[in-house]
Amino acid sequence: MGRHSLESINDFARLGYRVRFTCGACGYAVDANAGELMGTLHRRRQPLGVEAVEPRAKCSKCGERGAKVTAALTEW
Repeated sequence: MGRHSLESINDFARLGYRVRFTCGACGYAVDANAGELMGTLHRRRQPLGVEAVEPRAKCSKCGERGAKVTAALTEW
C-alpha cells in the first residue's frame, strides 16, 4: 500500500478520510466529514486546498484562527 497525497479536501473525501482540525493555540481537535466540508466550501466559493483552509479554520473552543489539518480514519 502506497502513501496518499492529501493536498485538498477533495482528496480526503475521495480516499474516505475524515478531516481532523487541531488548534495550534489550545490543542483542541475536532473531526469533520470531508464530503460535507467540501460541499460547504464549494457553496461559499472557497478554495479546497489544505493550505487555504488551515489559516481560515477557527477553533470552536478558544476562537483562535489557524489549525493543522490532518487525516482521521473513518469509523466503519
